[in-house]
Amino acid sequence: MFRFFPFFRIQGFFLALILLSSLPVLAEEALSENISQVDSQKTSLSDSQTTGSEKSSSSQKTSFWKRIVIRPRIESYLPANEKVQKEFGKSWNSFGLMLGARAAKGSSRNSLELSIDRICQEKNDSKATIVPVQFAYRHYFSDSTSFRTYFSAGISGSFVDFDSKVTGKKSEWECNGIGTVFALGANINKRLFAEVKFLAVPEVKEFDFSGTKFAIGYRF
Repeated sequence: MFRFFPFFRIQGFFLALILLSSLPVLAEEALSENISQVDSQKTSLSDSQTTGSEKSSSSQKTSFWKRIVIRPRIESYLPANEKVQKEFGKSWNSFGLMLGARAAKGSSRNSLELSIDRICQEKNDSKATIVPVQFAYRHYFSDSTSFRTYFSAGISGSFVDFDSKVTGKKSEWECNGIGTVFALGANINKRLFAEVKFLAVPEVKEFDFSGTKFAIGYRF
């Protein structure tokens, strides 16, 4: 069911190293920020013991949720393979959800994200659905609170379900290995964002479902 193609295995290996190497940096930032918060809370308690515990609880909750980002998005998926285009169509419908975690609030430029999408299309009784689960590292190029661009890279496992009436081949939620994902995007303002993402999907029953996604979404 699962088999690894050399091309995707090599890319996935290096991307995994990048992601793993970023974890100590993110953890160190989070730890230093928590230490600062503890010092601030101690100072507040010494000034006013009656209200100190309430302020401490509120500060911790705010700090935690400011690190979590939820991004629902609608997308247009364009498969790159000509055989897939002829069989299922050139433009596919897609929507997804991303959950991101920043190491520090405010000026942090690095984050980790987990995304899941549903990409589907039907043409002449042939139909296909792809559900890629992606884990990526994101880097922002500036500290702007409004418009700022970013780059992300990661690995993905894509589950493919299709029924080809032309070739007679079928697949039921097969995942034939680890693929890669690369994206360029921008936060247009504090809420809206736009993104272009390339998704590499290992072949399933001689069909290559790799392609490019154009997305626009909303940031919570």
